[in-house]
Amino acid sequence: MLDIIKNQEDEETVLINQDLSEELKSWRSEVSKEKSLPAYTIINNKTIEEISSKFPKTNEDLLKVDGIGPSKLVQYGPRILEIVRGHSIQPL
Repeated sequence: MLDIIKNQEDEETVLINQDLSEELKSWRSEVSKEKSLPAYTIINNKTIEEISSKFPKTNEDLLKVDGIGPSKLVQYGPRILEIVRGHSIQPL
């Protein structure tokens, strides 16, 4: 399912895949429980929204997402990309 959201910071309208967003949030919750860390320290909601709208395919694409740096890429990148690959981009 695709949802249109308005980014409150820059008032940009973004199309996101809600199913992908929910799966990333579920994965984040599991990781945060395993590591006893707050969920937002794994990846925050803004990062999830950006991933759910841009569908990064490579490590390089993922590094362009706000909130993903080299450390998070190493820790979480393979699983994030695996989750993204499980969702197809739906045409408008």
